[in-house]
Amino acid sequence: MIQNQIAKKYSQALFSIGEEEEKLSKYKEELNEIWDIISGNEDLKNVFFHPRIQNEEKKEILEKVFFEEISKKIYNFLSLLIDKRRIFFLESIIKEFNKLVNEKKDILEINVISAVELDRDLREKLKEKLKGELDYKIRLNHQVDPGIIGGLVLKIGDNIIDGSIRHKLNNLKEG
Repeated sequence: MIQNQIAKKYSQALFSIGEEEEKLSKYKEELNEIWDIISGNEDLKNVFFHPRIQNEEKKEILEKVFFEEISKKIYNFLSLLIDKRRIFFLESIIKEFNKLVNEKKDILEINVISAVELDRDLREKLKEKLKGELDYKIRLNHQVDPGIIGGLVLKIGDNIIDGSIRHKLNNLKEG
């Protein structure tokens, strides 16, 4: 509960700044890259999210790793999160910020899960079909899960459309 409140507060503050400066897309891209780097590196995660590591040490690492790579506003934002001991909520803040930017730009992110890699042509056809049905700009995030056997699973926000063969087989077992 408190995590959601903190994420909303900080993401809305950054959103306001990004909107004012017309840099929402840039900030979104930078934050997502930062999260990819941190979440993909156990050492960085341990430094930023360990409660016993002092804020000054965290800020030194932040500077060494990101200072040259990101805008001053995002760097200052991350420093503020460290100072206020809110860096632990970084993932939630980024997700909430992405949601705000997507709403502003009429973008709908859809996670597509398939049993095999979808070729570019098929992804584009799916994107166009969804765009026509939903009246949004569509951003597809594709994952491969051989366990679904075939078909597609679409995750749109909190909604799941499961057209997988695994789902159909499970329905047959239950029915």
